[in-house]
Amino acid sequence: MAKLNAVQEELFAWYDKIHEAHEVMPEEERQELAEWERPHLDGSMVATSNWPGWEKYIGKRPTPTS
Repeated sequence: MAKLNAVQEELFAWYDKIHEAHEVMPEEERQELAEWERPHLDGSMVATSNWPGWEKYIGKRPTPTS
């Protein structure tokens, strides 16, 4: 398997944080996520990782720098 570059590693670490946050978030917040997913997930451009609620747990999604 090819070695990941720094940007990929940062993004994968961020996805891991999503999983960890989901495990410990209150049930009420999990319900808010589920309610957000219903109208937003499109199977193409929008994913669970786009939920705005993640920011308070793990910060903004990393953006590549040039």
